Amino acid sequence: MHVSRILVLISFFLACFSCCNGVFTNSKAATLAPSDTRNDDVTRFLRLYDTIETQLRINKTTKDEERVTSVSEAASLLGALALKVHGNLQQKLWLRFGYTPDQVLVILNAGSKEDARYKQYKKYFYSYFVKYLDEPMDHFPQRIIDNIWKARLHAWLETDTPPEVFTKLGLTGRWDDATGQKNYEYFVQFKERWGAKQARDYQDLIKLNN
Repeated sequence: MHVSRILVLISFFLACFSCCNGVFTNSKAATLAPSDTRNDDVTRFLRLYDTIETQLRINKTTKDEERVTSVSEAASLLGALALKVHGNLQQKLWLRFGYTPDQVLVILNAGSKEDARYKQYKKYFYSYFVKYLDEPMDHFPQRIIDNIWKARLHAWLETDTPPEVFTKLGLTGRWDDATGQKNYEYFVQFKERWGAKQARDYQDLIKLNN
């Protein structure tokens, strides 16, 4: 596009130059234009050409810088995504082979609570107790136990129904008759959350169809 503009300007200059030659040649008053006039025309054209060239170089440099920035940002995002995928894959493998949170903490060699590796360990800790329901946790503070159950209920909302969770929790008999059994309170919480989620999903479906 820029090259075409330059060619047009060159063609325009040559056309004007040829036209001037014709006038001066056929004119009786003068057979040749003064050299300084032609030099002025050429000088103006060259200045215009230099201006265009300079602008093109500036535009190219800007675009190159933008391109480098875009590539750098893309590489950074891809790198972060690769690390995230790698971390998720690691966690799945550790869960598959039953690594305890303590073992993973040693593997990660996590430092302070602000360390990314510690956050990865924390994520694995709750994932582990979501997967292994029989793992003892009575030795943890009540706050940690409550968080484990919250993590379980949150995960089950994406995969299970109330009957499935009822069985997972080791409850027996009819739902209403299971009152007083161990973990029944968590079944009630799940059932309420599951019902609320179904209502939200139904409302979202209605909005999409309207």
